[in-house]
Amino acid sequence: MNFTPNQPTKEERKKILLELLQQENREEDFPYLLEALSPPADITNIAPLGSGKNIRIGIIGGGAAGLSAAFELRKLGYDITIFDALEDRIGGRIYTRYFDSQKRYYGELGAMRLPISHETLWHYIDLFDLKTRPFIQSTPGDIFYIRHRYACNDPEETSVMRNIYPAFDLTPQEKITPWRKLSNSAINPPLLALPPAVRQEIIEIRKEYSPEIVALDSLKIKDLYQRAGLSRGAVDMLGNLSPLIGDFYYNSTMELYQEIYSLDFESLYRIEGGTTELPLAFYHSFWDANVGRYYPNIPPHLLGEVTWMDGHWVEQIQQPMSGGPVTLCYKSKKNPRTHQQTFDYIVCAIPFSTLRHVELCPLFSSDKMQAIQELTYENSFKSAHFYAQRFWENPGILCGPKLGGNSATDRPVTSLWYPSDHSQYIDAPTLPPQEPGVLLATYNYALDANRLGNLPARRRLHEIQRQIAQIHCLPKDYIDTLLLDHASVNWNDEQWFLGGFAYYSPGQKNTFSWSAKKPEYQNRVFFAGEHVSGKHAWIQGALKTGMEAANNVAMANKYK
Repeated sequence: MNFTPNQPTKEERKKILLELLQQENREEDFPYLLEALSPPADITNIAPLGSGKNIRIGIIGGGAAGLSAAFELRKLGYDITIFDALEDRIGGRIYTRYFDSQKRYYGELGAMRLPISHETLWHYIDLFDLKTRPFIQSTPGDIFYIRHRYACNDPEETSVMRNIYPAFDLTPQEKITPWRKLSNSAINPPLLALPPAVRQEIIEIRKEYSPEIVALDSLKIKDLYQRAGLSRGAVDMLGNLSPLIGDFYYNSTMELYQEIYSLDFESLYRIEGGTTELPLAFYHSFWDANVGRYYPNIPPHLLGEVTWMDGHWVEQIQQPMSGGPVTLCYKSKKNPRTHQQTFDYIVCAIPFSTLRHVELCPLFSSDKMQAIQELTYENSFKSAHFYAQRFWENPGILCGPKLGGNSATDRPVTSLWYPSDHSQYIDAPTLPPQEPGVLLATYNYALDANRLGNLPARRRLHEIQRQIAQIHCLPKDYIDTLLLDHASVNWNDEQWFLGGFAYYSPGQKNTFSWSAKKPEYQNRVFFAGEHVSGKHAWIQGALKTGMEAANNVAMANKYK
């Protein structure tokens, strides 16, 4: 499909999504996906303007979920205090690292992709008038470097079949079957076998799921390949060719299907200037004198006040009287003494991995406590390298110039991603300009994220540089001379996150997804974040649950 506008309107997004579903023979999923991924009812439809005046809201966490909750609650006049442990940036696991003062060159150490179907995300992109451009997921110039063998990502997949297949013990039929077809033959049939009404449950939070969903949730992703009759050699090979699947072989199949169902890796976009522009837009909106651009038709005097407590972390959540207000005890680096504030309602928008270290008095419900303790978070390690020249765009580079896309390997870096900011030169009569560029030198998950991310910094840089040189058939000394700067994040080591994203283990969707999201302390504490959504690991899940938490606060206050 060639219809990829830079700044797609809602109607254009709907057209793209429908065409993609038609290609997948799932056109019947279109109306539900559009409804499920769109924003919930606006909070002003739940309670009248000004109804939140003199009511205090504490929001724990200043990432996408906390920001969207604050943005919505402000519409009704609530007084909002946001506690964010970060001091030097805004956005939680949205983290753009800039390498120059003009912010032309940057790498995304956190979220970086905007799927066309994620309408809640696009709602805010449109509202804040953020500029977007296509994110190039793959190109024919992508390289596979597996078991010391090279292949290019040609459309017919003949390069992989000719060069990579002989390294694995495949059956005669597997040897003549393109690798994506092998993969799809295992993954797609269970999805398409679900009735459309049952398919919807993949991205829903429900108290009870259909038997078909429970059965799939009990399987790990690797089981899909094994149940399809693929050989061990094929399973091993496919995991290396597609790290986005192979790195999660032991997670629930529901995590794979929640991305496939809503076409999360088709027709992707990026925010021009960096994904950090989104949380910054939220932040600036709280104090912008021109409030009408964000809150049309709401008189400024009816809007709530926002207090931003950066560098402050919550250590204890208390409810002294059952059903009553909630007290937050918190500290900061600048003032190590414990302080406290009491609020009428709380939105808890931090990961369960860090909530695990917050003292609760009294404890939440038993099933909530178990969810906080058990829910699986996967690590993610990213390293962005700023080079004086874009060696990956040289015409003579292996598999051809790379103006976006990614390369995959069985080495510890697992995958690296080329910037899409020169993608307009694909098929253009002119060459892209000679200028510096930022390569996402490694983006890996789970085991390899731990193994690479936990190396000493100097050794880690050496390993990454060496593997980049190997993948591109270049001398290491050559790319070492081009390296100007670099930055990395091992999300397991970030004390306010302790993991890259929630990615449930088999059985956890059915067991915990309802209890993870339900409110506590008699509808005084509400939860938001990608971990309590139907879209784990995506900004969409964080934003929508933030909006839903705000709506639930308004509803609870309305019927108090």
